[in-house]
Amino acid sequence: MPIYRNSSLEDRFWARVDRDPDGCWEWTGARWVEGYGRLSLGPGVGPKKAHRLSWELHYGAIPDGLDVLHRCDNPPCVRPDHLFVGTQADNMRDARAKHRWDKALRRQKIARYEHALAALRRNMGYP
Repeated sequence: MPIYRNSSLEDRFWARVDRDPDGCWEWTGARWVEGYGRLSLGPGVGPKKAHRLSWELHYGAIPDGLDVLHRCDNPPCVRPDHLFVGTQADNMRDARAKHRWDKALRRQKIARYEHALAALRRNMGYP
């Protein structure tokens, strides 16, 4: 089914969601590099993260100073009962409790290593 620009924001949102009755509701549209879904709000407005839009469609405005976090730790998930609001500190506590923090640090170290290795190869004349 084609998605037209003159469709309502809600229709455009739901046209990009694959609802699994037993799991995450995966965003099938465009995504940010980190895996979070994104949807353009219109000319001159810019895109919005799909999980934040899901929260607003289901529960209303996101309170000032709070983020929309994932219980499921799946960035493209927009299922409302997999989302909760909290501070950045809440997100860091959640990450540590689920050992995501350790994985993120390992990914950063690997990325730095790969960057250094690429620079070394360039300096030594390797492609």
